[in-house]
Amino acid sequence: MKNNNFLSLGLLLCCLLTVMCTRKTEVEEEDLCIDPEKINLEAPCYLIYAPVCGCDAKTYSNDCVAETNGVLNWTEGECP
Repeated sequence: MKNNNFLSLGLLLCCLLTVMCTRKTEVEEEDLCIDPEKINLEAPCYLIYAPVCGCDAKTYSNDCVAETNGVLNWTEGECP
């Protein structure tokens, strides 16, 4: 009976660690999207509308605006 308890406890611990690691990875990916040190909302940007979709799933009017919001990665075009 003791072996079954240890096996169940081990399985539970493994599941909990998997969930915790998955959540940490999601947070790390989000942290890689926006760099707070690069946010400069007062920086001048051109007024040309050439939308980009930021890694944070927000549409920015152009790449300059994305950069001044600290976005590290984007693709051309509006977000879906």
